Amino acid sequence: MPAIDSPSLVLEQLYTFLEALALGAALAAIYDLYRAARRQGCRRPPAAALFIVDCLFWIFAALACLVTFIVRRWGEIHLYTYLGLAAGSGGYFYFLSRFFFPVWNRAFACLYRLARKTYRCIIQIFVAVTAPFRWTVEVVQKSRDFFIRCRSRIIDLSRRMKA
Repeated sequence: MPAIDSPSLVLEQLYTFLEALALGAALAAIYDLYRAARRQGCRRPPAAALFIVDCLFWIFAALACLVTFIVRRWGEIHLYTYLGLAAGSGGYFYFLSRFFFPVWNRAFACLYRLARKTYRCIIQIFVAVTAPFRWTVEVVQKSRDFFIRCRSRIIDLSRRMKA
């Protein structure tokens, strides 16, 4: 009867634990990126939008775990895989998040400012390009109003002359 803790089985379990540890840390890093991105833009996003994006993140996380454990481990999930996921995310948040989160927060702040300036620039270009058309429409409208007023005055004068 083979021994339960043969070296290959222990190494395989250790490798599975390390994969789960790495996956937990990666998912925590992605969540940290999401937190940094969420802080930019409007300071108080609508609750429905947060709920939807949170659900999308957790669907992504569940699919990542599912694919990882089906492709790499043939769907075997043991207690040490859950412990690896928890230890990876907990270790990331405890040790690494305090260093990476401010960097990502500044990066997303710069990206948000760049996007806002780009949007304003595009709007200014659009306004500058459409200015002649808006001016032409304004001149045509004023001319039409002038001719309508003249026509109504002529009609009033002709009615007065008949009476």
